[in-house]
Amino acid sequence: MSGLAIILAVAAIAAGIARWLRIPSIPLFLIGGLAIQQIIQWSGRTVPEDLLFDTLSLGLAVIVFAAGVELSPHRVRHRLKPVLIIGLGQFCCIGLIMFACGNLLGFDWLTAAYLGAALAASSTLVVVRHLKTTQRMFEPFGRLVTGVLLLQDAIIVAFLVIFVRMSDGAGAVATGVLATMALAAGALICYRWIVPWVTLSLHLDDEETLLFAFLLLFAFVSVSSLLGLPFIVGAFFAGFTLSAFPTNGLVRGILASFSDFFLAVFFVVLGLIVAIPSPEILVKAIVLGTILIGFTVALVAALGERCGLNARNAIRTGLLLTQTSEFSLILVLQGVAAGLLAAEVFSLVVFLTVMTMTLTPFIATDRVTNLVLRLHPRPRTPLPANPPRDHVLLVGLDYFGDHLLDSVREAGFELVVLDDDAVRVRELCERKIDCRQIDTMDTETLDRAGIREAKTILCAPTHPRETYGLLRHAKQYARTRPFVRVFDEDEAREVEALGGRPIIMTARTVESLLDWIQTVHPKDAGTVGARSE
Repeated sequence: MSGLAIILAVAAIAAGIARWLRIPSIPLFLIGGLAIQQIIQWSGRTVPEDLLFDTLSLGLAVIVFAAGVELSPHRVRHRLKPVLIIGLGQFCCIGLIMFACGNLLGFDWLTAAYLGAALAASSTLVVVRHLKTTQRMFEPFGRLVTGVLLLQDAIIVAFLVIFVRMSDGAGAVATGVLATMALAAGALICYRWIVPWVTLSLHLDDEETLLFAFLLLFAFVSVSSLLGLPFIVGAFFAGFTLSAFPTNGLVRGILASFSDFFLAVFFVVLGLIVAIPSPEILVKAIVLGTILIGFTVALVAALGERCGLNARNAIRTGLLLTQTSEFSLILVLQGVAAGLLAAEVFSLVVFLTVMTMTLTPFIATDRVTNLVLRLHPRPRTPLPANPPRDHVLLVGLDYFGDHLLDSVREAGFELVVLDDDAVRVRELCERKIDCRQIDTMDTETLDRAGIREAKTILCAPTHPRETYGLLRHAKQYARTRPFVRVFDEDEAREVEALGGRPIIMTARTVESLLDWIQTVHPKDAGTVGARSE
């Protein structure tokens, strides 16, 4: 018990420091585990290996289980083609690149193959958390990323089964694949019928819902062990069974604190068992991480644009998928346990995984997206020397902006569109619309586009903060206050403070709905209006 108490104390201290300094907590958990390891070695004591590996296994099972809850296939049912293209394209290409880099760095072909498979997939845990933090989980590109993660997790589960049984021959591999398919079929049955029935018919409270969730977790882990599969396969499928709406909404909040707790325990214990990497291993990890991030961003962005994403969202998707997966650790750890890999390979993958996971919140930001967007090989629309006058200036398109285009032109106004996305600019130029590709923070370009003499300025960004620079410039020089599309009262107050005129879309949507009901169903309009108030 004293060993477990020390692990929990170090995890709590690391979490507190991370919150105080506002930095990612995962590297601090790992450093805390390494510190415990050194203190134990210095004192001549030992920690029971059974305790360490049981705690590690339990923590990873809960982490993968909680991540699986977020991977509902219903979110991507209309995006299957881009999910397959991006998911398979990234996995195959990055896997081959990592395999080649492994060979060039001096690893044998088997170790390089493990590295290629382990480093090809992205982390569901990190990406889903970042999407939630930035409130982009349900944006189109966020749903696409979720589908890519689901596909890659399924692929890595298959690789995990194959690699574990590879030393036993082709027959054992085939048996493992069939067992995995049988477990997947059981998970699909639970996902489609059993779990929705329990959720909607039994009316479980929070405690009963949590017990039911853990019942599924331990049931699938037990069946996985009985079938001779890695326990993590059962944990993944158990999370999948709870990913459908409305079950995922009920379970997600209850599991959040548990997953945070086991995440901390997992990485502290990981620091306890991993060997401190040598300088040579650190250099190799940094080289592999740099290549991984660079190629992932370029490859996923290119594939995303081919699938119809605009350039900004394609780059965002690439930046989000730059880290390695939690499955990478299990895959390599299984290889070490089977005697196929050296312990230093596990240290390399642990350091690389922690490094890329830590960098994700700093890389997948709007600021970095804008920097990469400037490097995009896009057509530059020449700006006229004399700015236009008395025109409608539309800054940023998104879906709201797309609907405005034809209405403004039909009303007889001269229209100038400013957007930073290469794909949109090219499409609008082909439609003979005066569209110019700019950075909305570039005040000189805004002036040449006529922001000072515009009759009306309409801003329809994905997030209102993207227009803050424009609003400051317009407040000082423009003759009209820009209209800005926002989603809530807090955003509206921020826009008003900067001199803009917010249009709260939720209120406009309700008003439009009530107008439609008044027209189509006048008898029901009073009732619905009373409820909305």
